Amino acid sequence: MNRSIEPAVSPDPRLSRRTLLAAGLAGLAAGSLIQPVEAKAMSSSDVVKSIILAWRKLDVEAVLALVDDNIVWYSHAGGKAPLKGKEAMRKFIAALGSGIKENRWRVFAMAEQGDTVYCEGVDDFTLTDGKLIVVPYLGMMKVRNGLVVEWRDYFDGGLLAKMNKGEFDFANDPAVPLWNRPALF
Repeated sequence: MNRSIEPAVSPDPRLSRRTLLAAGLAGLAAGSLIQPVEAKAMSSSDVVKSIILAWRKLDVEAVLALVDDNIVWYSHAGGKAPLKGKEAMRKFIAALGSGIKENRWRVFAMAEQGDTVYCEGVDDFTLTDGKLIVVPYLGMMKVRNGLVVEWRDYFDGGLLAKMNKGEFDFANDPAVPLWNRPALF
């Protein structure tokens, strides 16, 4: 005996299997049976790199989005008291950024140990008055839960002062080769 099963309703020949599958998946997603894939948390190095890239654009709010409300930042370790809290940092970098025309913060080396990231590079920017500032530094940022909680920068404040006064010899100073190296980013 030859039995065939006839569909109760004749399928529309314009509907392909792909269309039916897509419609079914859309229905499943709408019913929350398909869960979105969670974004992978950024590594500590990724957080630091994101801060650097945001600061290159002088985007104060993007930088602050990656720091803890209670951040402790030694913007010149050994030379100044630390800034404490996001609001103190906001005031400082907003004022600093208002005097910068172009920012080229470069990193030559980066290492991550646990939740701490170490960077060697140069703060390299042109001020709104046309002065060039290029200061080698070493810095560290401690990251917890995707936010920087502690930041320390070490650099030669005397070198910065010379550049701000227009007294730096860019042609002959022995520091120049330090910033004429290829950067990681």
